[in-house]
Amino acid sequence: MAQDLLRIENSNEVDYDPYSNNRLIRIAVPTNCKEDTVPEISSLLKLMGCSAWVTFVHVVPFESNEFSDCLGSEDLRYAMSIAEMKLYSFIKKFERSSDVMFDYKVVTGNPVGAILDVVKKGKFDVLAVKMGDISHLDPEFSNGIDLISRSEIPVIVFGGKTEKYGRNNEGRGGR
Repeated sequence: MAQDLLRIENSNEVDYDPYSNNRLIRIAVPTNCKEDTVPEISSLLKLMGCSAWVTFVHVVPFESNEFSDCLGSEDLRYAMSIAEMKLYSFIKKFERSSDVMFDYKVVTGNPVGAILDVVKKGKFDVLAVKMGDISHLDPEFSNGIDLISRSEIPVIVFGGKTEKYGRNNEGRGGR
């Protein structure tokens, strides 16, 4: 990860924070707006220790042409407006900082393809994916791996369940 961030830092296509003139790293974060993700993303941003523009991406997992007999364009617009309201509320849960700016994008389609398309068009530096959200992208875990392997930019996988084991714990090795 450090080498990839160094490569980003030294790249010719550089964005700068207009207020501090620091290097601005553009981060795409696919999300389903779960509240438990907020502290994990905040920790990731602190760990990265840089000025960042974070764009949360939510995929409404269907395209209107696939379900044209069942769903109309009104249904699609409704689903997208609900997602947009959730994203707006989700962003408001983050602590305000002069080093981090937040944005969001709602797209439709195949989750993996839609996310990769947003990343490519948005000229992002890093794709950050929460471990649990990889399986959220599609019921098949292989599609989460597909997202990671097909990404043309560095991917940071964060989050996930951690457990402590030891003498005084109930887990392995406990007594």
